[in-house]
Amino acid sequence: MSHFAYLAYLVIAVGAMLAGAARLGILDGRLLRSIVITVPFFFLFDLLGVARGWFYTDASMNIWVLPGGVSLEELINLAFLTMFSVALSVGVRRWRHE
Repeated sequence: MSHFAYLAYLVIAVGAMLAGAARLGILDGRLLRSIVITVPFFFLFDLLGVARGWFYTDASMNIWVLPGGVSLEELINLAFLTMFSVALSVGVRRWRHE
């Protein structure tokens, strides 16, 4: 059951981040472009890290480990972190200009 808990946490976090992005008015093409550029870049870094032994994916904590040793949850987490970074950047920029 614990491997479903991590996935549920990530789904809730991504949902909350999407709601926050909609509230900030940044749920648009810029956010999508950020995700499309950033997630594959860091996914390749994760693949390199797993291949070199820097990172390890515990199969008992994840639903599905993709070929190369990176979990599906890691991709969701990368998308969440990208959305969080963009929202934080927009929030700080708006705060500084008020």
